[in-house]
Formats: sequence, structure tokens, C-alpha cells
Amino acid sequence: MTSVQGAREELDRARDWLHEQMRALATELTGDPAPSIRTPERPQIGAWEENGEAIRFTYALHAQDLTPRPGLGDPVAAAASWLRLAGWEVVVRRNVDAERRGCRVHVYAGQEPGAFVLRGTTPTVMLHEPRSDNPAPPACPGCGQPLRWIPLRNPRAQRRLRPEVWWSCQGCAWVGHQAHEGEELVRMRHLEGEGCHRCGEEGALVATEPVRDEAGQLCDWVVCLDCGVSDGRRWAGGGSTG
Repeated sequence: MTSVQGAREELDRARDWLHEQMRALATELTGDPAPSIRTPERPQIGAWEENGEAIRFTYALHAQDLTPRPGLGDPVAAAASWLRLAGWEVVVRRNVDAERRGCRVHVYAGQEPGAFVLRGTTPTVMLHEPRSDNPAPPACPGCGQPLRWIPLRNPRAQRRLRPEVWWSCQGCAWVGHQAHEGEELVRMRHLEGEGCHRCGEEGALVATEPVRDEAGQLCDWVVCLDCGVSDGRRWAGGGSTG
């Protein structure tokens, strides 16, 4: 699986354009010249393929519980008027749904009295070519031998593969995966003495190296190489992983 040339740049440009549109709308409705629009740096999966691959991505932006400026009136109605003047196709029911250049904006009442919410999504763009039936084996980072592909099934749909591309080495027991074919290899560590909670297989669990999340907790990601089930783990208090 290789990246589609120029697709990520196209998607990032759509994100930046949508951010500016939402910022201008929020400024008009709130009077704030620099409203906070949550805009991610990385896209999220926009659609799954029938075989379980994740190759189509989108950006989702939002601004939560904004306060309308004094004298604005109904912020949802005001948003509809602004979007129409800015060239958006607008549908108004209880909320506002608008579309322009493949992007969508939704405006609706927030949880706080009088507040409102802005949400926006970019088009869904194919960033990666579909995975090949027999991916070319990369060299093992541990010993240099060609890696062996593991066609690991998705436990929720056994006819589909997991979205990652999994590899193991028969020479040095290295095991890991790629987010997409041809991308960086991520090493996983074997969890000795632990059995899978789903299939019961011992010796089949692998995990990422523990890292600390935003709350300071140690966490990792565990995958069973027998049945394909995966789980995230956290240790309260930042204790040892054992």
C-alpha cells in the first residue's frame, strides 16, 4: 500500500480552508476576533473498505458551546444567513446543515442555555492505494532477513484483515506492524506468560512500548496474533507495566 501522491496535501488544504470559514463564522456570531476552533493535525478514518482497510480519511473540526454576541438573536438563524452570503448551500430544519466545496458545516444549539456548537468536516479523500494481496516483505530491523507477512484477521469480521500490515521474523523473533503497506515498521514486544482474554491462546500477545498519556498514566496497545483482538491498557497512578 503506497500513499496517493498529493492527496494528503489536498486534504490539508481543505482542512485549512474549512478552518478559516468556521473561524470567520464564529467571529461573526460571537464577536470574538480569535475564536477557538479545534482543528486536528492528523486526519481520521473517513470510511472503511469492505475488506477492513482504512485508506480514506477526513478532518473533523469543532467549536463547543460558543456564546453569541449581545443582540444577535437566534445564533442558528444568524449562521444560516452568514453561510448563504458566503456561498454555502444551506438547509435549515432545527439545525443548520451547509455544504460547499465538498466540506460540510453543522450549527446547532449547545448544552448551555443560549450557546451553540459549530462542527465541520472536510471531504473524505483516499490517501493510500489499496493493499496488495501479497505485500512485499521489508527487511527485518533486527537481523536484516525478509519479514514474513501475517494475514491477521479482524475479530469482528473474520473475512476481513486488520487494517494494519503485520510482520514477523523467523530469524530473530522480531514482530511488528505498519499502519499501511510501505510505511514505517513499528516494533511490538512479546508478552510472555499472558493469555488472550478472547481466544485463550498463550504466547500470542504482543504490545507496544508503554508511553504516558496526557493524564500521566502509562498505557500501551495489545494485540493477539492468533485471533486478532486488540485492546488499550492503562495503569492508574503511572505504575510499572511489569
